[in-house]
Amino acid sequence: MMFRKMAAATILATLVLGTNVGIAASVQNTADDSFSTQLSEAKAALRVNTPAWIGRSERIVAEQHIRVAESLFSQGQSAKAQQYLNFARGKLGLSANAR
Repeated sequence: MMFRKMAAATILATLVLGTNVGIAASVQNTADDSFSTQLSEAKAALRVNTPAWIGRSERIVAEQHIRVAESLFSQGQSAKAQQYLNFARGKLGLSANAR
């Protein structure tokens, strides 16, 4: 009888913890997708639709900030990466999305 209770408690705990891990991974994947989408939009704006009012120096600054954002994001520093990406998006006339 005691073995059944312990086995049931172990299974229940495993299910609960496994579900929380899955939810946390899902939230992280959503954040990664959001950053990736914003990064893709910024790169596309540089390549294709650079507005006429953006001068050469603003374009260079935006490119530098995009590269830094990519590097920081790949190192797991997503908050700092988002700040650099927001700055670059602002230079390009895109909305700066906060995470």
